[in-house]
Amino acid sequence: MLLFLMFWNLLDNPARSGLVSAGAYAFTCLLLTVINAANLMLLGGSFAAASSIPLLQTTEVVEIPHLLQRLDPLVVLLMFAGLFFKSTLWYMGAVLGLSQLLKTGRRILVFPVGAIIYGCAFLEPNYPFHVWMGLEIMAKDVFPVFVMAIPAVLFLRLLVIRRSNPGSCP
Repeated sequence: MLLFLMFWNLLDNPARSGLVSAGAYAFTCLLLTVINAANLMLLGGSFAAASSIPLLQTTEVVEIPHLLQRLDPLVVLLMFAGLFFKSTLWYMGAVLGLSQLLKTGRRILVFPVGAIIYGCAFLEPNYPFHVWMGLEIMAKDVFPVFVMAIPAVLFLRLLVIRRSNPGSCP
């Protein structure tokens, strides 16, 4: 949600920002539901839960003779493309947010933010440590800040702005 909010002011028609975001959320929700249902139906609950990448395991199971075989290279390619776009959007969102926070130009911050991201990529020695860090540290310490604290502060700020200037916020 925070990433979508970073791009709202870049839309040509700001009145449609809520509609566009709701449509993107609905499409993502539907896609994830279908993928998870397919994973559960084809792999079973215990194997899907134990798998690191259940979608890849699911595509290895799916085989329609003479029509669909060996879909895993296509899925891996799609996953890499999705990771590229996701990383690029987070990078751009970080640059936009930092430029608004520091009141500087976006172009000035592209290299420093990229250097920080590049440096942070070497902090984790292996994948199990990455998973442990995500589950133990990020989920307990960082996630509540982004899910509860920041939206609550933004909502309270919106209420204060609306109370002081009734016509300034939608």
